[in-house]
Amino acid sequence: MTDYTKLPVSDYLTALSAGTSAPGGGAAAALTASQGVALMLMVLNFTDGHDMAKAPLLSSLPDRRDSFLEMIQQDIDAFNSVMAAYRLPRQSEPDKLARTDAIQTSLQAAAAVPAEIVREIAHLEPALSLLVEIGNKNLVTDTGIAASLFIAAIKASKLNLLINVRSMNSLNAASYDAVLASTEELIARFENIENQIADTLVA
Repeated sequence: MTDYTKLPVSDYLTALSAGTSAPGGGAAAALTASQGVALMLMVLNFTDGHDMAKAPLLSSLPDRRDSFLEMIQQDIDAFNSVMAAYRLPRQSEPDKLARTDAIQTSLQAAAAVPAEIVREIAHLEPALSLLVEIGNKNLVTDTGIAASLFIAAIKASKLNLLINVRSMNSLNAASYDAVLASTEELIARFENIENQIADTLVA
């Protein structure tokens, strides 16, 4: 099995653009979020050490970057499970019941990945706000681009949540109401950071 997190960038993009369904948008969202964290780390690495006394909030960034990377494969595996469930036989009533159960279970797993992307990004908003305050001002655009990448990842994850939730039974779908409801406010918070930085560039 291919480990997409170990591929050269060009090979990953070839796989993403191939005539297969995975990796797809969910993997792209996870990678986008990981790149946002990587930019935060870059800014941090160029920030004077005396500011770091204020930044224990930033100590988890390497783990969060790696967590998003792991979600690339998690999303691929979850999507493949959904496809496998839909291909199950449905000739008899027991077949149909087993297939329905497998589809619902696999959809839950598929929705769990974008939901986790959204939740993880939400945890990063205070750290990014702190980085705006203490980060190297020569790299302020990189901090802003991190916000832009998080916005893109949230929007992409919301779309992936919606397409999975619409095929769930009502009970399973309801478990994602809260994370879906949180996306617009979360996007607005990161847009506020993005705009705050943009304003400093045109002042």
